[in-house]
Amino acid sequence: MPDNQIPTFNLKVVLKQTGLKADTLRAWERRYGLPKPVRSAGRHRLYSQRDIDTIKWLQARQSEGLSISNAVELWQSLENEGSDPILMGVYSTLAAPTVPAAAAGVRGLDDLKMLWVAACNAFDENASARILSEAFSLYAVEDVCQRIILDGMHQVGEGWYAGQIAVEQEHFASAIAKRQLDGLVSAAPAPTRPEKILVGAAPGEQHDLILLTITLLLRRRGWDVIYLGANVPLESYETILDPSRFDVAILSAEQLFTAGSLRDVALLAQKVNLPLLYGGRIFREIPGLSNRIPGHYLGDKLEAIPAIVARALSASVAMPSQAAPDEEYQLALADFVEQIFHIELTVKQQISTHIPSEFLQIANFDFSRDIQAALSLGDLNYVSQELNWIKGLIENRGLPVDILRIYLDAYSQAAVDHLSQDGQLVVFWLEHVREDR
Repeated sequence: MPDNQIPTFNLKVVLKQTGLKADTLRAWERRYGLPKPVRSAGRHRLYSQRDIDTIKWLQARQSEGLSISNAVELWQSLENEGSDPILMGVYSTLAAPTVPAAAAGVRGLDDLKMLWVAACNAFDENASARILSEAFSLYAVEDVCQRIILDGMHQVGEGWYAGQIAVEQEHFASAIAKRQLDGLVSAAPAPTRPEKILVGAAPGEQHDLILLTITLLLRRRGWDVIYLGANVPLESYETILDPSRFDVAILSAEQLFTAGSLRDVALLAQKVNLPLLYGGRIFREIPGLSNRIPGHYLGDKLEAIPAIVARALSASVAMPSQAAPDEEYQLALADFVEQIFHIELTVKQQISTHIPSEFLQIANFDFSRDIQAALSLGDLNYVSQELNWIKGLIENRGLPVDILRIYLDAYSQAAVDHLSQDGQLVVFWLEHVREDR
C-alpha cells in the first residue's frame, strides 16, 4: 500500500488540516462515499493522507462554483476514465459538468460573452465582474477563458481596429480580464506534480492574457508554474533559463518584432538544452513563421495545451531545431542595424511636413523593428502582413489614403542612401513593397 494511503490520522487532525466541520465530513462520507476512512480496533475513524487530499480537492471544486454533489460526480467520472483527480488538480473540459444552454434562466457562453464585452465597453466594472462570476459558476474554466475572456478580448480589439471603440475601452477590458485571471491563478491548488514550468512573454511583448490563461490551466492540473509576466528582458532570460531549475519554458509573442525577440530566447534555451514551447497571435496570422523558431509550437487550441506540455516534458520527445537565416540575411541585418538611426532621421527630415511628428516617430520605431525582426527570422515578406494591418488601420481611421505610400517612398529612398551592398536585400524588398502599394 502506498504511504499516502496508509490510515494514520484521526478525525481531529483531518478537521484541523482541512477546516471542514465534523458534521459536514460525516455527511459527505454517508451520502457520497468520499472520503473513505477505515475503523480502528476501537471503532474510531482513521484517515490517510490521500483522504485529506481528497477533501481538499472537493473543497477546491466547491470554491470554483460546483456543488458538492457535482464535485463528487466529477471525481467519479475522472476515476472511471482511469485518471487520478488529485494528480490532475482540477477537472478537464471533457469531464466538466455541462449546463444545457436552453435551461431556464441559464445563459449560454456566447450570450455571456456579448454581455461581458458590452459591460467592458460601457466601463461597467461591477457588471463585467458579475458576468464572469456567473460564467465560472456554470461552465468549465477552460471554456470561460477561451469563449468569453480571450474571444471577448479579440472582439474588443477588432472594435478598436475598426474605429468603433476607444483605446481606453480596450485597456479597461484588458485590466478586468487580467484581474479575474490573477485571482484564479492565486486560488489554484498547490502543485502535485514534480515538474516546474517557466512562463513569460517575449522581450518587448506587453500582451500577456494568453500567458495568464496558460498559467492558470497548468496550475489547475498540478504543475508548479513560475509566471514572469509581460516584457521580460532578454538579459533576464539569459540568467533564468536553467534546466536545473525548470523542466520546460513557455513563451508568447503577439507581434512580429516580438517573434524576433522570442527567437533570441529560443536560441538561448536551445543552447542550454531546455525544452521551449511558444505561441501567440502572430504565428497564427503569418503562415510559416512558426517554422523559424527552435521549439514546439502550441497551436491555437487552448484545451490542447496541457497535453502538448505533457509531451514536451517526456524525455522521449526531441525538440526541433531551425537553421540560422542564410548569410545574405545575416549581412543585411548587420548593415540595417548599423544604419537604423540614419535611415529614420532622413525619413523624418523628408516628410515631417506631411505626417505629424508624433505619428512619424511611432511609424519609424515600429517599421524599423519589424524589418529587423524579419531579417533575423529569415524572411522580409513577414513585414508585408503587418503593412496590410497598418493600411486597414489608416482606412478605418479616415486618414488620407496616400500617407502609407508617402512614408514608404521616403523610407525606401533613405535605405538607398544609407545601406551598403550588404543591405541591398532590404533595398530591393522596399522597392517591391512600394510597387505593391
